[in-house]
Amino acid sequence: MFTMGPFSKTKIRDIALPVASCLDKLQQYSFQSAPVSLQLSSSAFPVGGLLPSLYRYSGYNCNPPLQISGLPTATRSMSVILEQRDAPVAARTHWVCWDLPPATDIATRETRGTHGRNDFLHHGYTGPYTQDSLCRYYIVVYALRSRLHLPCGASRHQAERLLASQLLACGELGFFA
Repeated sequence: MFTMGPFSKTKIRDIALPVASCLDKLQQYSFQSAPVSLQLSSSAFPVGGLLPSLYRYSGYNCNPPLQISGLPTATRSMSVILEQRDAPVAARTHWVCWDLPPATDIATRETRGTHGRNDFLHHGYTGPYTQDSLCRYYIVVYALRSRLHLPCGASRHQAERLLASQLLACGELGFFA
């Protein structure tokens, strides 16, 4: 059983956002049809909870396990983005991955798919850094009609431009670190 500790219901409500919020970044692109909602969870932490140190940069620096439900049957590929939306200057991308095979689980230390370049100039996952105050992070999963076929090391911007036209569903999981 998870306990929320210092996190109030207000913070949980702020972090458990509807599907529209995961589409905000993609509004500049056009959609073929309205996407449906995916439900995301993790066995490592509750929605709106605290990310264990194992998954942080100072820990093992590996992505947390994710469980996905509501995946449309037409899904041929998935994409994942981890971002810190309340970073001091602009949102920071910690992980971008595309061309993952459709699955209801994303494993810790995920190796499937193609990993893009994050804002720390690494290919793959870079966990949240330990800071003096808690920051909000979001993992967004996109279900796509087809693969993106981008090369390893491409940017989040390049992936988002292509995935907008292939989007079937998306969902996000918020947490603190």
